[in-house]
Amino acid sequence: MGEKAYAKIVAENGRQFHITEDSSLEVDIGRERRDADPNYFCLADQNTISKKHAQISWDITNHGFFIKNLSKNKI
Repeated sequence: MGEKAYAKIVAENGRQFHITEDSSLEVDIGRERRDADPNYFCLADQNTISKKHAQISWDITNHGFFIKNLSKNKI
């Protein structure tokens, strides 16, 4: 059985990020390496995405995850 999580993000390269009880329900994704930051997911190493590209968060009122573009580029 895998890790108990509210959500899981999986990148094309196989990297996985789990949103769990211990993590914030707000996660930034991008290309930076921040191993000490539990609320940041390094999606790729390529310059095709920004260092801080997008934010995924849980909306309590609407009971769903939402994504916010933090980049000049498209998501």
